[in-house]
Amino acid sequence: MIIDAHHHLWPADVIDRQPWRPADDGVLRRAFDAEEWERELDASGIDGSIVMQSVDDVDENARLAAYARTSPRIHGWVGYADLASPADGVAQVDGLLALRTQAGGDKLVGVRCLVGADPMAWTAERDGRRALLRAADGGLVWDTVPITDDQIDAISAVARAAPHLRIVVDHLASPPMSEDGFGDWVRRVRRLAETPNIAIKLSVGVAVLQRWASWDDAALRPYVDVALAAFGPSRCMLASNWPVVLLRASHRQAWNSMVRAVRDLDGDDRRLVTGGTAAHWYGLGAHR
Repeated sequence: MIIDAHHHLWPADVIDRQPWRPADDGVLRRAFDAEEWERELDASGIDGSIVMQSVDDVDENARLAAYARTSPRIHGWVGYADLASPADGVAQVDGLLALRTQAGGDKLVGVRCLVGADPMAWTAERDGRRALLRAADGGLVWDTVPITDDQIDAISAVARAAPHLRIVVDHLASPPMSEDGFGDWVRRVRRLAETPNIAIKLSVGVAVLQRWASWDDAALRPYVDVALAAFGPSRCMLASNWPVVLLRASHRQAWNSMVRAVRDLDGDDRRLVTGGTAAHWYGLGAHR
């Protein structure tokens, strides 16, 4: 089974509550729904997907559950909880888990909150750590997008302290904005890979897309090679980041480019990266 491990859907009325948007977001300033997404899956030859939160708001979870309920091609969704909240991070995780009793909620597989470049000291504090442990106990993956060295250190510390928490680092751990930073990024990726309960998505985030004038196969390949060497196919998964990727490419163009970037893998390893790893890490078999 081929799985796109990271995409988004949203109605038009949440656009102004997505702080990650770049200045040139014109192509993204509309609704993206499950019906359109299924057409993209068909065009790219993909069986199913995992839809990710894009708004830091508990209302996002009801929307994601509804998308999962209406589309059998969505095999899992990663919802929102304010994990950093000292007041109710645990309560928000509990509220998210409670959705599993509702239609579409049974496909809940993970939790995420947008961190940007903010400090992640909360991951070592009592309330933040309790929220993450509650997510782990509930079988949720923690998705996150680290940018800084301090964030990498914080994520690695959580992984060591909570080995039963599955952590998925999105968007290749934010590759550098210049060649001068490539070596530092390689060291960050290798540091993350030292802990076996961390996996990585071979996807391109908005910061890299902003840097590229157009989709860049040649620039993508070194990032993918480093991640594969560090994590191995059993901890790497292909992901499109659609519709954000439309800033520079169609879904089919971006997906085919990523498939080409892993073409040197043997058949079993390629099947892991194109679907098996995502199915295992997110426990998708339990939700189909």
